[in-house]
Amino acid sequence: QLTLATYPQYSTAETTSWHSRNTSIASVSSNGTVTGKSPGSTSVYCVVNGYINTNDVLVNVSKPKLTLSADKPSGLYEKGTLVTLSCNKFGATIYYTLDGSTPNKRTMTYTTPVRLDNNAILKAFAVKDGCIESDVLSIEYKISSLKVSSTYPEQDSEVQRANIVPT
Repeated sequence: QLTLATYPQYSTAETTSWHSRNTSIASVSSNGTVTGKSPGSTSVYCVVNGYINTNDVLVNVSKPKLTLSADKPSGLYEKGTLVTLSCNKFGATIYYTLDGSTPNKRTMTYTTPVRLDNNAILKAFAVKDGCIESDVLSIEYKISSLKVSSTYPEQDSEVQRANIVPT
């Protein structure tokens, strides 16, 4: 959102209009709202009282980067636990592996939550036209056939003693 600042401070602009030098990269509305349309750079300027303002604003438009997340962090889980993957952009395609190998566009496509029945290193990434693909997400899951009621240490806490033995 661009705003016009006049100088001296109390002067007025009777008429203003905003313009983009390349509307295929970015457009600008009559109130100064800039909207990116395609990757690239252009400048936006204002016409004040019939005169072109010499202070152009450089606008850089880039593709959005996808980010990927899982609803369960690394840790110990019960057999049959479901892991839900999500991306910051609707309609992205997520590819994943469970064997620790790097996923690619020929590996499994995520459509429903992933069921974990064995130890797994889940790796996944997301792609979508018009976006920069996500970094590879990597999460290690240890699976137990026992019911997991709690784990130690608690998530995000540090172990203060190196030689703790569960009893």
